[in-house]
Amino acid sequence: MNKNIESNNCSSKSSFSLIVDGKFPKPIWIPKWRYGGDRYDFDSPKLHMPVVTTTPHEHYHCLVLECDPLVISYCVYPLHISIRDMEGNEISSMPDAWVFIAPSFEQIREVKKQKEVEKAKKQIESQKSWCDRAFIEHKVIEVERDLPELLVSNCELIVPYLSNPYRPDIQKQVVDLIDKHFEISLRELRCNSNIKTQQLYDAALQLLCSGRLIADLHHQPFPDLILRRWTNAEPRQPLC
Repeated sequence: MNKNIESNNCSSKSSFSLIVDGKFPKPIWIPKWRYGGDRYDFDSPKLHMPVVTTTPHEHYHCLVLECDPLVISYCVYPLHISIRDMEGNEISSMPDAWVFIAPSFEQIREVKKQKEVEKAKKQIESQKSWCDRAFIEHKVIEVERDLPELLVSNCELIVPYLSNPYRPDIQKQVVDLIDKHFEISLRELRCNSNIKTQQLYDAALQLLCSGRLIADLHHQPFPDLILRRWTNAEPRQPLC
């Protein structure tokens, strides 16, 4: 699939998709050097591959996506967009991320600090124009608004636990303990359990990020996250 996409390649009758033959997209560019003085990488538990970005806020965005049970998959630097403005000038850009949200919703994202949004106005408008023609939603993730410090800090602490082995037997014990209290903090769960701390954290946080448990990552600090079982009657919103 050619991911250098011209605006006139989009059909007006059907939506464009980066999922081809059931396969999720891969980055079209992986930084191999210290671009702009920074390079951030980590091994993604969700994608089972390294994720490399060039700014801290793009990195934080990926950490939040890892912890979001509504995010099925995502890809940084997924495609190159080229579109002409009203004056006929070509504007090219590479969006920061493609996100696939349950149950079946694709989104193109650009991650910017608030002060950068105005400077990148042409870039953002060209991406939105392309997405409108492709029938894909475009979203600007404003760092200060959508990636608050506590959310990012929580996700940064949680992600390493998601790569550890899954233990269904331990997960069942954790769920049973939570059901006894209806809701309980991660710290209290540790104090009220004979499960080894590492195994308990692995199980509880894997359950949280798979969607079986729920906690307020925006307002409760790790390890005082208050956990409870999620029910189908409760609406969910993406973390960002």
